Amino acid sequence: MFKIKSAWYNSQSFNSDYICQERAIWNLILENKMDDVKAYFATHKGDTLNVKPSEGDEGEAANASNNDNRTDKRTIPLLRKKIDKFSKDLFDNLEQRAKRILAEVEQVLAGEVEGKRAKEKEKLISGKEAYEKPLYQKVFALETFGEGHPKGTPEDRLEEVLSTLVEYVIASTDKKHKFESVARYISKTPTPPSS
Repeated sequence: MFKIKSAWYNSQSFNSDYICQERAIWNLILENKMDDVKAYFATHKGDTLNVKPSEGDEGEAANASNNDNRTDKRTIPLLRKKIDKFSKDLFDNLEQRAKRILAEVEQVLAGEVEGKRAKEKEKLISGKEAYEKPLYQKVFALETFGEGHPKGTPEDRLEEVLSTLVEYVIASTDKKHKFESVARYISKTPTPPSS
């Protein structure tokens, strides 16, 4: 007998090792699949999940004897709250980073002379880390900035840059070392563009 699993089936069955990886969580959040994972948690008996206590956690499990196999009962609603908070923080950081990128790109495009704009663009991109360069190249290639002058409203431009940034981060989640660099980049507070 053969068992055939469709793409839909595979997306519904989450391996617990997979969802414990930070890059997998980022990917699921950014691809708007986190609700599927929350549903996965709800399949555990009694709406609680057995987990080993985190280091420094307060409560009964932290004060227990030296039993290494002890577990801490955590409620699914608490876990869902933490996921929702992390999701909000992640999107807030992405939006701040997108605003920073947009400001840098618009500053470069504000130059009057085409040749000077091209040099400023090269200078901006060359000063970035290796993992950032493809992102900036993608942003400069957006139709919004196609002829060297920003088009549309500032909100439209920010939305385009944010979408490009999200796609870039999703693509980075396939490789651990690439993801770690991008995660640090997204997590650090962006500095305002220099004048």
